[in-house]
Order: sequence, then C-alpha cells, then structure tokens
Amino acid sequence: LLGMQSATHRELHGITPLHRGARSVGLRQSRAQAQTAQGSVDSRPILVAGVSDETSLKLVDALLQRSIQTRALVLSTDTNFVQELQQRASTTALLQVVEGDACVYGSVLEAMQGCR
Repeated sequence: LLGMQSATHRELHGITPLHRGARSVGLRQSRAQAQTAQGSVDSRPILVAGVSDETSLKLVDALLQRSIQTRALVLSTDTNFVQELQQRASTTALLQVVEGDACVYGSVLEAMQGCR
C-alpha cells in the first residue's frame, strides 16, 4: 500500500518508505528526523496537477502551510481557479501557478520541470 501512495501524501504525513529487508519499526517519522536522514531539505516544488476543485485547493493549502514549495497546474480556461491561485501566489513565494491542461502531455511535462 505504501508504494501506491503518492509522494505528496507521504510528504504531508511524514511517511518514509522502508527499504527491502528493513524491519518495520515504524513508518512515520517526524519531519526533522526525515530531514536529518536525508541530509537536507529538498527545495524543489511538488506539482499539484489539475487544480480544479476544492479538494485540490485544500491540498495546495496544506503544502503551503507546511512551507513546501508548490507548483499548481491549472486549466487556463478555468478562470475562477486561475484567479484564486494567482491571489494565493501573490501572498507567498512558495506557490507557482502554471496554466495548462493536465490531459495534455506537453503541458504536464513543462509543469514537471524541476519538480520532485
């Protein structure tokens, strides 16, 4: 099940995957422990593709509350969400808004550049 969870889910909940052969001492680590284990914080943004509903906006908000660099891919014709995200981006340097279509390979590929 852990392998099926998204990187974003694991990041939000501080879950680190176990390596093969490792004992299940506990999957959850504090953010500080995870950062120490990795050596440094990954400053590349997490991509939230297809921001088009309240659930995806809540995900963006949750990432920003945890001071995680976030890039939101939003459909350019969805003006309500574009305006909402641009307003949020104007108040923090942690959010980048990219207009494109999550169903178009080129849009997703461009939005993913530099992301985790």
